[in-house]
Amino acid sequence: MHNSSVPHQPAADLHTSPGQGRSPSAPRALAWLFDSELCDARGRVLSWLNQRNPGYVYPEIMGYYASLCADQARRPGGARWLDRGRRVGRALVAELSPAGGLGRAGIDYSFDTGIGLCGLARVDQLGGHGEFRPAIARMRDFLVKSLEQRVVAWKGGSPVTDDTSWSLSFGASALKTGIALDMAADVLGDPAARELAGRVAREVLAGCLRGGRICINPQRDWVYAHAHCYALEGLCALSARGLADASPIAPASAWLASVQNTDGSITNYHGRSDAKLGKQGDATSQAVRIWCAVDRAGFAPNIVRGLDFLAGLQTPEGGLRYAADSDDVNSWVTMFAAQACQWAQGEAAMEWVL
Repeated sequence: MHNSSVPHQPAADLHTSPGQGRSPSAPRALAWLFDSELCDARGRVLSWLNQRNPGYVYPEIMGYYASLCADQARRPGGARWLDRGRRVGRALVAELSPAGGLGRAGIDYSFDTGIGLCGLARVDQLGGHGEFRPAIARMRDFLVKSLEQRVVAWKGGSPVTDDTSWSLSFGASALKTGIALDMAADVLGDPAARELAGRVAREVLAGCLRGGRICINPQRDWVYAHAHCYALEGLCALSARGLADASPIAPASAWLASVQNTDGSITNYHGRSDAKLGKQGDATSQAVRIWCAVDRAGFAPNIVRGLDFLAGLQTPEGGLRYAADSDDVNSWVTMFAAQACQWAQGEAAMEWVL
């Protein structure tokens, strides 16, 4: 995911909790997500808002947004979110390639497709209309084809692979894609998809887990924190369904805590000498969600520091910037952070992870 790096002044009017330090305001973040120009009248969702560096329509993020709508729709007063989720779902279906995949720049990604499928399945689950089931079936077929061949990206019907890239190689992120297979199994009554999710989880852990670190793929000893968190989210969700070994969850969560910076942030790359390092708003939000779900009391200091860092990324309008040195008010960081705040204050339900 690409972001600009344009300096921005720290946000004001941040939420504070006595004895807890600063925290982003989840209500303000949700209001920005719903009421800003991030989501257009057709249900298409942009990567970010920035007049000097306009965002683009991003199908993967539309999947997160649909899941967010479903998560908020199950809460009191959430009817408007379900209506929005259906609109985004219809726009997401329109973005499907002939192969049944989602992506951008002419490449279909299994990960993006999985995130989109999760969004459609959650809206379908709450809406009860079955409107998205044909699309879910197409996306399931694309995922099965991809993951059975251990291919995560396709262009023109041919695999695209690069073992230096976490998003173009079979590895950590495939663990979260397993959640989509499990959801497709629920929606479509397809036990084979669920069995594949378990096989993928076992293979990823066998190839990528090194101590508490989940490396980007079996070929590289690099950890990209964003992908490590994706893998851990998938592991938490799938292990709760009996599809994955839960034993790596505690050490992988502890590893995240061990690399947390003093300002509460999580740095992007670990163990890669040629990487341009930066402090990520998305991985930090993900880490907070993981710590809340795995051991809220044990990771309480890490949660407080993580929320404090995220508070510094929130703009007066409510959205969160990707990083402290960026003017892009970022869609997925804001969604992840809003959910992280809600989990820090109440139920941490990994089955609803965006």
